[in-house]
Amino acid sequence: MKSCLLFADYQTDYSADGILAGFYENPDWDISEVPRLAHVRGGTDQGYDLPGEPGKGLTGTPEYMSNPLPESRHSPEDILDNAKNYDLIVLLSYRDYALRAFQWFIEKTGLSSKDLPLVVLDGEDHSQINRHIIERTKTRLYFKREMLKEDREPGYDQHLGCEVWPLPFSAFTRSYPNDIDDQQKEYDLFLSLGMTHPSRIALTKGFLEFAVDNGLRHYIAMDTDAPMRSHPYYSHMQGRLDWFGYLRKQAQAKIGASVRGYGRDALHFWELMSFETACLYAEPGIWIPYPPQDGIHCLFIKEDCSDVKKNIEVLLVNDLLRIFMARKGKEWLYQHHTNFQRVKYLIEIAMKVLGGEKIQKEEYGL
Repeated sequence: MKSCLLFADYQTDYSADGILAGFYENPDWDISEVPRLAHVRGGTDQGYDLPGEPGKGLTGTPEYMSNPLPESRHSPEDILDNAKNYDLIVLLSYRDYALRAFQWFIEKTGLSSKDLPLVVLDGEDHSQINRHIIERTKTRLYFKREMLKEDREPGYDQHLGCEVWPLPFSAFTRSYPNDIDDQQKEYDLFLSLGMTHPSRIALTKGFLEFAVDNGLRHYIAMDTDAPMRSHPYYSHMQGRLDWFGYLRKQAQAKIGASVRGYGRDALHFWELMSFETACLYAEPGIWIPYPPQDGIHCLFIKEDCSDVKKNIEVLLVNDLLRIFMARKGKEWLYQHHTNFQRVKYLIEIAMKVLGGEKIQKEEYGL
């Protein structure tokens, strides 16, 4: 059995939590974790800093982790004793407490970070590479969640002095509803979005207008209704949902959609596929290993959502196409994009890079 040391942060971080979950789901790896997180085990973390109140922050249980992770089996003493024997060390985030934990490890062991089998994850909502973290950690491999195709190719970057590979979100299938088939779909359309990008406002208007004009069963909501208050169909919108209500209604819908928000990589995309809900998808321009195929796994739409109504109609008038796409989307997701599969991809890339092996991006559909 191989061993991996993970450095995490007390703040809820969907990207890091997904990788953490994927490692614990892998029976071939023995996992050590610093610090030990409570929020992925049904508890509440303490320690991250609120503005002006150091140490006063709290991170409540993330609801997507309804099926909690197992307890960490290794004490700090165990971790230090095994310091030179880890097959892989992963900095899950460059947020404050993850970096503090990594610094603790370096200071206590006296090891040089450049000699460690270390990889760094950047799961933040932007495309910038954090050069400071690369220089500080001496990492040879940097995973970027939102790696823009227009910015760089996956692989070695001579200016950064390390390999850079994409690592988008993955699906928390362990906690998703899986008991709804197509005969139990209660809604034709479902949409519940934060208004964090103009595309989302345009998408919401398109869904709402098509649903009302055609008398469709729908649940369409926003986290703030301000952009829609003057819309003539405003009264047809629904209220906000708790996490599990939101997941269940997505699963009960025939059609949903995903467009960019604060970040280009949106959770809705990975969720919809899990539920065999046909997905309208605005391609976000980031590298995704084993990417989706238009017309097979989902139906691509324009970023401005000007073709949303046309594509809703395409799916609603052709049940065979909609069901085919929904099933193919779920098969694709379970094959390549669960937490377990995302960690499998991470490990393969890491072992090759750390072992000095040259990688062709085509090996991973890139």
